[in-house]
Amino acid sequence: MSDPVSPPETVAPTDALPRAAVPEPLLDTPALQRALRINHQHDFSFLNIERWQIALDIDVTGRLDEAFVLALANLQQQLEIEISGILDAPTIAHLDRIPVAVETSIRSTLSPSQRQEALCAAHAQCQHRPTILSLQQRLDLPPTGVIDHALVNAIVAWQLQRQRVPSGRWDEDFCAAMDLTLPSPSIPPGPHISPHFRWEDFRSTGDHKAPPLAVRPNLVALCEQLEILRAALKNRTITILSGWRTPWWNKRMGGGRDSLHLHGAAADFVVAGLPPSAVRQVMEELIDDHKLYPGGLGRYATFTHYDLRLEAARWNG
Repeated sequence: MSDPVSPPETVAPTDALPRAAVPEPLLDTPALQRALRINHQHDFSFLNIERWQIALDIDVTGRLDEAFVLALANLQQQLEIEISGILDAPTIAHLDRIPVAVETSIRSTLSPSQRQEALCAAHAQCQHRPTILSLQQRLDLPPTGVIDHALVNAIVAWQLQRQRVPSGRWDEDFCAAMDLTLPSPSIPPGPHISPHFRWEDFRSTGDHKAPPLAVRPNLVALCEQLEILRAALKNRTITILSGWRTPWWNKRMGGGRDSLHLHGAAADFVVAGLPPSAVRQVMEELIDDHKLYPGGLGRYATFTHYDLRLEAARWNG
């Protein structure tokens, strides 16, 4: 008698296999929506949000979205504090203590001449005060409406945080992220830089050479400020005594090796019917009202000096 045949083993249906436990979400939908709503009520700067996203090791978008809230909830769970997904004081304090690979010394990132070039390029790109104010708000800067060294430094910080080449310039990537639509920097055609100033006015007076193309964006930015001054002076004529200088003429004039005249970012001038002391007073008032870039302002016996240096400076000659 043959041995009985064992029945084949039956395989449990797939849906009967044991499953790994799925963790419950830290925040249900109402809590998630509440966190999004509360976080958006705060005026967090674009730079801070990006820094926190880097600290949380999530995609850097600059937006307070669901991924950000869920990452906050995970962090709060690790810290054993209330899990809310909300940017409250204890959570922000911890985020700010997380090291982020961003250069801490902005000044060491760009040389003074590079920062000066970035500043002048920005002046040439944008003269629209509301746009500048909006950008300063997004970068968590004082709303002056003036393009200054603080704005250049904030742009460098933004570029470093996103692992971009730090230039301080309003490049295509930066403008896209900030929703800025700007015309490409351009050199005005024809003899005029601005309504009341000509390229001829800024020739190197000692050797009569015309400003080269490399410094012309700086002259555009400088004349933008001189037009503001002219309007404040009830359209009195401003005569340029010394604008751009060649190195040879700058040396003959006793100018410094780093003189901004060499870069087309300085002018010595007189105003018809006004002494330099009165011109200086009007310029100081414009600067105090955030209508004129602070830069360098020197009062001399017979003329006024003004330049677009990064740090404000005042002197009498």
